[in-house]
Amino acid sequence: DGDLFVEVSSSTITRSTLIVMDMTGKIVKTIQSDLLEGFNKITVNVNELASGMYLLKVNDGKALNYAQTFNKQ
Repeated sequence: DGDLFVEVSSSTITRSTLIVMDMTGKIVKTIQSDLLEGFNKITVNVNELASGMYLLKVNDGKALNYAQTFNKQ
């Protein structure tokens, strides 16, 4: 399964940056996504990533909206 589903809440319409980092802190993927006011569901394709643990952060330029670790099989 190469898709990660991220649910992010936003107080305004804004452009966000999704950053995927490996456990050493190296950025391995960056995605721009527009957030609507309210609840947003974003699909992140992680097919090209090697197996292992990663950290996903969503930032709207003002604050960190969301962060989670995930394990890519």
